Amino acid sequence: RVMSAHGPGRNSEALLRGLQGNVQSLWVGAVQRENASISPCRFVREYVLRSRPVILEDLASDWAAHRKWSDEYLSSVLQGSVSVNFTPNGLGDAVVRREGKDPVFVKPLEEEIKFSDFLAMMYRKDGDRGVPYLSKQNDSLRQETPVLLEDATGSRMETFAEDVFGCAPEAINLWIGDERAVSSVHKDFYENFYTVVRGVKRFVLLPPTDVSWLEEKQFRSARYVRTADGFAVEEEDDVVPWIEVDPAAPEQIAAPHFERCSPVFVEVREGETLFVPALWYHRVTQSEVTIAVNRWYDMDFQSPVFFLYQLVRDLAGLGDGEAGRDSDGEGS
Repeated sequence: RVMSAHGPGRNSEALLRGLQGNVQSLWVGAVQRENASISPCRFVREYVLRSRPVILEDLASDWAAHRKWSDEYLSSVLQGSVSVNFTPNGLGDAVVRREGKDPVFVKPLEEEIKFSDFLAMMYRKDGDRGVPYLSKQNDSLRQETPVLLEDATGSRMETFAEDVFGCAPEAINLWIGDERAVSSVHKDFYENFYTVVRGVKRFVLLPPTDVSWLEEKQFRSARYVRTADGFAVEEEDDVVPWIEVDPAAPEQIAAPHFERCSPVFVEVREGETLFVPALWYHRVTQSEVTIAVNRWYDMDFQSPVFFLYQLVRDLAGLGDGEAGRDSDGEGS
């Protein structure tokens, strides 16, 4: 049977329920902590091959960024413009409901502004301009702020990651935002080392197999544009598969299957690196102004986890999960 409008068919649902029981008892649990003494071999065996998130407490402890990246320092070295995403409410790459219209998947408005102006707007919380979030992907740190790269590079992480993944990072991204900025539930087709330089990041993690219960649907794509009154939604021709449910408040929409999901809540503090395995869904917030750097490494599409993920999508009637794999949402 194929998936109905509201969930998998009866036969598939029985199989998915059985799988979920095994996931909850054998796969998903509290995120473990390791220090940098863990060997690449053990890391691959226990976390990469098993697709298990883990916090590495001191993998990036030799980064100069931890002692240098004050607001004053960043403003002094970033004299030019940077790409900043703006939204009216802090929700970037998220489903927006409008009275009398179908919901749409809305991308943030991207503007080029001076870095010092970005900081001023973020601290001033200027409601007229919206919520700013320095969150451009596509290798933003190396492409837009290369002067910062040396500060966010250390021999320990570089050597460790190369031994683990066998390649250099596909992208290195810079994230700066405050408590208003939220990254809605999404997945990445990358192995992710996410390091917090300042502040605290809060992740809600969900295993790839939860896709069957996350109410993924197809939404028309749109983006925010500026108007005299603030923001408007401008629709586009594309259709995007996306997840509307918020794990922090699932009751806000009709999500009858979400109670079967296996969310894991974790805080990542200054100096810590969270390993988010490829295909793990995640929602990301911060409790204060937070600066982070993440490294994306190509995932192995011959991994059993990828085949399991695709099988679950097929059983749930969701089809191909590779749509948008080069950039699956605003990120973290």
